[in-house]
Amino acid sequence: MDDEKKTKIAILGGYGNTGLRVARGLAKSGKFDVVLLGRNGEKAKNEAEKLRAEGFQNVTGGKADASKPDSLKRALLGTDIVLSATSDTRSAPKVMRAALDLGIDYMDCHLSSPAKWAALRSFEGAIVKKGLCFITDGGFHPGVPAAMVRAAAKHMNIETADIYSSFNIDWAALTFGKNAAEDFVSELRDMDPSILVSSKWKRSWNNTSRHDFGEPYGVQKCTAMNFEEMKSLPALFPSLRDTGFYISGFGYLIDYFVLPVCMAALWLFPRKFHAVGNLFFWALKHWTAHGQWVMIDLDGAGMKDGKQASVKMRVFHKDPYDLTALPIVCCLEQYQSAPKRPGLWAQALYVEPNAFFKALRDKGAEITSSFPI
Repeated sequence: MDDEKKTKIAILGGYGNTGLRVARGLAKSGKFDVVLLGRNGEKAKNEAEKLRAEGFQNVTGGKADASKPDSLKRALLGTDIVLSATSDTRSAPKVMRAALDLGIDYMDCHLSSPAKWAALRSFEGAIVKKGLCFITDGGFHPGVPAAMVRAAAKHMNIETADIYSSFNIDWAALTFGKNAAEDFVSELRDMDPSILVSSKWKRSWNNTSRHDFGEPYGVQKCTAMNFEEMKSLPALFPSLRDTGFYISGFGYLIDYFVLPVCMAALWLFPRKFHAVGNLFFWALKHWTAHGQWVMIDLDGAGMKDGKQASVKMRVFHKDPYDLTALPIVCCLEQYQSAPKRPGLWAQALYVEPNAFFKALRDKGAEITSSFPI
């Protein structure tokens, strides 16, 4: 795309916690015309007006319902790419289908669910045939961990790479879409605790590790949580024999009481997703710390210049929603400025990692590493 041509992007869920941050970041870049879309058309227009009042004249708003294909297609006409940032992962296949029918590109920041990936893979042949670019698993986890490994692998034959994440949201201060709680509980139910050990994937709930995040966060117990982007790494780096992504919990009360109760309730009453999700969110709002942070640490090792060497990297931000939105913005800026790369991509595998982390740093993320970026 030449420098003068802007990319027109529609953001479904454009007035949500993540969508609005992405919209502001893309509008600020000056390379996009941004359309905020949602079921509440008036709210979308009002938020677009607020952004225009901030000086971003390249933002408009309108109504679109991802669950209604005809309404969705009408709203997406004339756009180049759609970002699905709603709170309902289940609507993603309908957005994918609309993008395919209209011949436009697609990105999402939905949970990395088996159902979403199954839908994407069912469309993969058509995506390639039509020369479209579909990017999924946007955000910080998934979205960043495998990109960290790729960045480190530029400097050594990487053999081990463990990634640890700790985050906290001031849950009490936030409002969510009606399907957010169900999505969140679905992610916990579908969680894959697999890690790569001696070049073989090992799935076990005993795949846990303790990691020192430094003061004031301290040592935290982390549980393995596998993503599609991590599963792709051994094929990219044959020297990699051990890797895994580990995430810390929500605190003792949630981890050891609320979460087991919710999982047991889902097993006994599998159709009660909404009720169980609301219970879990209620507990998060009342029984978790109110501070905010997110950090992702990479501890790795491999061969460099014929010698064994270690590698470390940290990505930190004080606002988890900002660090959800900023990687999406950085990815879309790469998408906008480079020749199209048709196919199905995870965000962490689509981006050029050095440029990606430089852009993240420029946008306010704190990034430290033992190797140059």
